[in-house]
Amino acid sequence: MKDLVLITETPTPDVLEYPIKMEHPMPKSVVALIKDEDVKAAYGILPPESVQTLVENNVIVYMQHGFGAHAHFTDEEYAEAGVVFEDDFTVLASLAKVLVKQTDFTEEELEKIRPEQILFSSQNLSTLSEKALQLLLEKKAAAFAWDLLHDDQQGYLVDKIFDEQISNFGITLALSNLLLPLIVDVVIHPKIRYALQKNPSLMQCIYCYNGTVCHKPLADRFLLPWKDIISLCWDLN
Repeated sequence: MKDLVLITETPTPDVLEYPIKMEHPMPKSVVALIKDEDVKAAYGILPPESVQTLVENNVIVYMQHGFGAHAHFTDEEYAEAGVVFEDDFTVLASLAKVLVKQTDFTEEELEKIRPEQILFSSQNLSTLSEKALQLLLEKKAAAFAWDLLHDDQQGYLVDKIFDEQISNFGITLALSNLLLPLIVDVVIHPKIRYALQKNPSLMQCIYCYNGTVCHKPLADRFLLPWKDIISLCWDLN
């Protein structure tokens, strides 16, 4: 079977290019790329080449018009990569297994997600509102914040990308190399725990799962109980 090949531009020491190997053809899975209404930074997370990688490996990719405009990628480029355009967030939430957004999901968007939705985004947990957190818990969403990914020295990988890349294009490619394998594993596995087993890096960035907070600093901020993701996905008793 054809490997997924990630694009790269002089990868950083901590973000290296590697193929995503899949032992069996993927069933049809659905991802929705959500446009950010107010993105000031001129870099992206999934350029058209990365989206084409998903499409070529049996993933249906829905996208809101203008998803990559702030990073100077056109809708035409994404159309050539194989996306299906849909602008209604409620429709996207009903169609897709995974919703991907570059910045935080808004409270209005969280009100429209379906139960057990999987969310993958940047998320500053220090600014996450109590209402947004309650919506995630009520919907039993699996929420991943890629800002939390770290290396063996506990340094944040995204911060290193920003420090080491000299151009917005380089940041985009490095972020894509970092995030695309994680998105693929979340998409293709029928249960979150299978994705976590396949790619333990996902354990670093999941902060809500099945109605429970699984990131202690976030739980402490709101005086809520928390459980480690391992205890939530595997009964160790």
